[in-house]
Parts: sequence; structure tokens; C-alpha cells
Amino acid sequence: MNRVANRFALGAVLTLAGALAAPAGAQMADLRSQPLPGQPAQAQAQQPTGPLPTMKFDRTEHNFGTIFDDQSQTTMLHFWNEGPGVLEIREWRGSCSCTVGTLHKEGEDPDRPAGTPDEHGMLPVVRYQPGERGWLEINYDPHGKAGIQAQTVAFTINDPTNAVRVFRISANVIPVVRVEPAIANFNAVTKGVGGSLEVFVTGRTDDFEVVEATFAGNEFVSVQIHETVDLLLNEHGQWVPAEEVEGDADDVAHLGDDAALKAEGGEQPEDDAHAGHDHDHAHEGATPSDADMQPILEDAGPQRLRRTRLTVTVSPEAQPGRLYGSITVRTNDPRREIVSVVVAGEVVGDVAVTPRAIAFGIIPPETVVERRVQLISRAGLGFRIDNVEVISNLPETHRMLTQIDPITTGPNQGYILTVRTRVPASLAQFQGEIRLHTTLQGEETITIPFFGHVQGIR
Repeated sequence: MNRVANRFALGAVLTLAGALAAPAGAQMADLRSQPLPGQPAQAQAQQPTGPLPTMKFDRTEHNFGTIFDDQSQTTMLHFWNEGPGVLEIREWRGSCSCTVGTLHKEGEDPDRPAGTPDEHGMLPVVRYQPGERGWLEINYDPHGKAGIQAQTVAFTINDPTNAVRVFRISANVIPVVRVEPAIANFNAVTKGVGGSLEVFVTGRTDDFEVVEATFAGNEFVSVQIHETVDLLLNEHGQWVPAEEVEGDADDVAHLGDDAALKAEGGEQPEDDAHAGHDHDHAHEGATPSDADMQPILEDAGPQRLRRTRLTVTVSPEAQPGRLYGSITVRTNDPRREIVSVVVAGEVVGDVAVTPRAIAFGIIPPETVVERRVQLISRAGLGFRIDNVEVISNLPETHRMLTQIDPITTGPNQGYILTVRTRVPASLAQFQGEIRLHTTLQGEETITIPFFGHVQGIR
């Protein structure tokens, strides 16, 4: 036993001596290569092996020109692999859902493009040998867009020196039916006074008009349809009611496309005076791949529009609190029969609530959090809070606690509302509202919404 033990001891001494004799740099390298206690070993960076591909585009961007928002567009981006390695296209994505692409390859089954997703919706890896060609069929849907638009399609490939290749598309989109403003924002409406604002709906057919407008939301908000008038371009390139245009309407109507586009709130994209003209080829000698492009606007500058005026009204009887809802507008243009307008704002009473809503943010589960809200009478009127009611998706075991303390300093009458809560790990998000029942006439109930998320819960 002693001889075996001595042999192990001698081996340990020799190993230690060898380590001490090693160069200092080698020792440091060995130390750096070891993971820290409790930390996983880091994967070594993958270095490319073998020859790399070279992906070439026939051009780097495409401009659809001036289009209506109901005119979906298509363009073909042709590319090839200049080698010397095999090109792998691992992913191709548009910058928004309005831009989608189908990947193709020479010699493919025409009924099943090379980039067809599998039954789970996953995109395949498509490989191109040196010299092999392919193309991406790009579809652009301008619905809901207005003005100058810019989108991209990004390819992720197996070239670590240039892993993402980007192709750009652009367009000047003109809505078939335009709503101004798109959001009817009342901001602050004084209780007992009410308010109103105008919304204009503009169309392009000779007989365009709004045939119906309905509001869904706050019961004290209403909408009314008024007159529809013809609009013509004046000498400054602005759309104005026809009766305001001086001189012969026929002369004014032909001010040109540039004036019409400016009046629409957009401009022709730079270096693209003719809609649908390809330009900016990526490489010398490259040829456009869209010789038969879809027609764009033959009349980029329409000569006459029609506009219907709507009035959105908040009744003086509206109670303090948030204004919310939307207006559904029905037109007689089948291309855009339905458009909508968001209504927002707040009816302001005597009590100023700060903040108007309680945002808890992201909080850890089972952690007690606290927030405060200040309620002050703008006119200095005395009032009392008789009851506090909490409505939420929190379980009874995590009931929100509230406390009301009067403000004893300052010129105004008011209170500080303190809320404390903790949230369970079973909820990903929580929300609700606090209802304060007061003795103030006309403001018997003050509602304060709250919301938050639970950290680490999805």
C-alpha cells in the first residue's frame, strides 16, 4: 500500500512541476479556456470551411412609382450565385406583412416553388450551385398606406462576411378614400360644455359621397353627415372647393401631375418621374427583370375630387373620464366601401386625477408594489370619497389594497390614493379599474384604470 501511495504522490508532484514549468502565456491560455464556476462552457465560434458563395442581384431596389392603395404590385428580383461555394438561402423576410415573397429556382416544379414552406409553415433552406440562378417574386400590398413608402426584403445566407442581403422597394401611395384626421382627438373636453370637431372624407369617383356614419363607444359621442362638395386644384396646387377656384375650371384642372401629387401630400420618388420605371441597377450590364411591369397610375394627378364633411360631437352631458370608440364610415366607392376613424380624448371635470391611469410596468411575481394617485379639486371645492371599488382579473388571494389620505397642505382640496398589490405567477398580465365614489355632484364616480405585466411569465 505504501508503494502504491508513493507512486501516486510522485505522479502528482511531476504533474505540478510540469505545469509550473510551462510558459506563462500557455498557462494563461489554459485558464482563459476554462469556464467560470457555475457557468456553461461557451461554444467555439464557427469558422467557415471551404469556398464561400457570392450572391448577386440584378438590381438593389425597385420603385413602383405612384399607385393607389387598392393596387397590389408585383416585381421579380433575379439573382445568381457567382460561386465558388454553394449558396444557401436560409431565410427571406419582408420588413412588414405588406411585403411577401416567393422564392424560386431554375428547373423547379412550377406547381411547387423551391421556397414553399412545409406543413408547419417553416421555410426550407434553398441551395444554389455556382452559376445557378433563381428569383424572388415580391408582392406588395399598399392597403392602409399613404405617401412615400419604403420596405425591404432581407435574405439570410451562408456567407459569414455578408450574411444578410437586402433588397429595397418603394412607392408613393395615394389612398382611394382619404380620411382627415384619421384620429378624432378631442384632447380635453370640459364637463358641461362639450365639444365638436370636423372629419373630412375624400373620394375620387364622380359621384363619391359618404352614405352612412355610425359611432361605437361612449354613449355621449355622436356623428353627423353634412354636405359633399367638389374639389379642384387652385393655382397653388391645393385642393379647394370648386366655387373657390377662380377662372376657368378647365384651365385649372390641367396644372400637371407634379401639382396634383403635392396636393395629395406626397411627392414623386427621386429620379423616378415616370411611374413604374426601373432604375439603379446593382451591377453594370444588369438588365431590368420587369419589362412587363403592371400598370401604375395613368392619371397620377386626378383633376377632380369629392369631399364629405362629418361632425363628431361630445355632448355636454358626458361624464368625466376617457373618450373612446370608433366611427365606421360607409362610402359608395366599392374599392373602399368601409373606412374607420378612431375617437379619443377625455372629459375633464372638477377633479384633476394625476396620473390618469396607473401603469405598474413589469413586476416580479409575489412582490408587493405600491403606486399613488393624486386627486385635487380644480375649483377648491370640498368633497368626500365615500367608497373605493376595485374591479380586476386578480384573484381574491391577491386582492388590491387601497388607502385614502386627505391632502392637508396647499390651496386645493383633494386626496392621495395609495394602492398596494402583489400578483401571482399564474397571470401573465393584470388589469382593471378603481372606481372612487364621491359626494361631488356630477362626478359621483371617478374611474382610474390600471394595468401591468408579470416578469418572466408569457
